[in-house]
Amino acid sequence: MKKMLWIILAFVFIAGCEENNVEAPSTTKEENQTLKLISNKNKQNKDKFQKSPEMNKAENLVRQYLELGDSPNTAVEFDHKVGDGYVIHVYDVVKQVNQKEKSKTRGWFLVTLEPENIKVLK
Repeated sequence: MKKMLWIILAFVFIAGCEENNVEAPSTTKEENQTLKLISNKNKQNKDKFQKSPEMNKAENLVRQYLELGDSPNTAVEFDHKVGDGYVIHVYDVVKQVNQKEKSKTRGWFLVTLEPENIKVLK
C-alpha cells in the first residue's frame, strides 16, 4: 500500500514539475484541454503558495544534515506534510549544453521538528 502511495505521489510531483506543454500523441483534443487547464491551475497555485517558517526550518535541517551549504545546483524543497512531519525532496539540477535542465534525486527525507529528527525515506 505504501509503495503504491509513493508511486502516485511521485507521478503527481513529476507531472506538477513539468514546465513543457508537450502534447502526447495518444491524447484526444478534449484530454489535452483538460491537461492544460490542470497545468495552468497548478502553476497558479504554486505562485500563491508560501512556505511556513516550519517548512523552511525542515528544509534547513536537511541542508545541514547533508552538509550542503548554499550549493546552487542542489535543491532542497518541501514536498508535503505527513502528520507532524515534513517530507523534503533533495535533488541536483543538471545543466547540459544544448539540452533542457534535468534533475537527479538525491533523496527523500521525513523531518520532525519537535523533537528534531530526520529519517531517510526509501
